[in-house]
Amino acid sequence: MKLLRKSEVLEMVGVSYPTIWRWVRDGKFPAPRTIGATGARNGSVRWVEAEVCTWIENLPKRDYPPANSQLIPKAESPN
Repeated sequence: MKLLRKSEVLEMVGVSYPTIWRWVRDGKFPAPRTIGATGARNGSVRWVEAEVCTWIENLPKRDYPPANSQLIPKAESPN
């Protein structure tokens, strides 16, 4: 099991640190673990890599219309 630093989580997820903390606070992202000293502002935080990877894997996939869909204009061929 690997513990991830803040910089590694930010690189994996591609959002800002305040966004990560807002998601954690709102229950939308895995909470980090405290290592070292205990207490609200002491010690370091690390995320469990497997939890972050599972969160990424469970993100909804974006749907795209089929290539032959009427929603996508077809390129006109030159005359």
